[in-house]
Amino acid sequence: MNLFDFLKIKVVSNKNGESVRTDYMKRLIDYTDDAKKCLLLKGEWYEYNDDYLSYLRDTIDEIDVKYNPQYDFGKHELTAYQEKMYNIEKSLPEYAGKSSSEIRKNIKKKYYAERVFNNVMEAKNQFDNYDREIDTLNGEKIELMVLYKDKCMYAVKNGESSAKLSYAVDQSIGSIIWLNYWEE
Repeated sequence: MNLFDFLKIKVVSNKNGESVRTDYMKRLIDYTDDAKKCLLLKGEWYEYNDDYLSYLRDTIDEIDVKYNPQYDFGKHELTAYQEKMYNIEKSLPEYAGKSSSEIRKNIKKKYYAERVFNNVMEAKNQFDNYDREIDTLNGEKIELMVLYKDKCMYAVKNGESSAKLSYAVDQSIGSIIWLNYWEE
């Protein structure tokens, strides 16, 4: 099977055993190639050039940035949290018969950076944590936000790629659409 045949595969989404939607595979894949300055979004290829990047950079520079050191989070905080959870959970029945290194590996997988950041923000800074809480609109699932505080919704993504940023932006746009729908 070549790439073009793969992209023509039809994917059927079911809900309660009933078909609710059919999409081509290419519409379900988002891909960014920073080196070639192009992206595949909802089945459409887009190319961008340095003018676009300059315009985007200038637009982003217009956004007020408020640095608050109490929200800093790094590898040290992540490792300390994972160690704390290891000490709390190592005796749970699900880890019976596993070695210390196997348990640590499972704990690190369970408490990945984004999840730990959200948990820390909830515990230390009084954010409401909605990570992985899913709402439904017209049969579509949506995670409205990850964190909430002081009438602000936050999308949280850990990473340095444009794909991660795109996901956070898409999540925010989807949330605005969802909220507007319910206000009508």
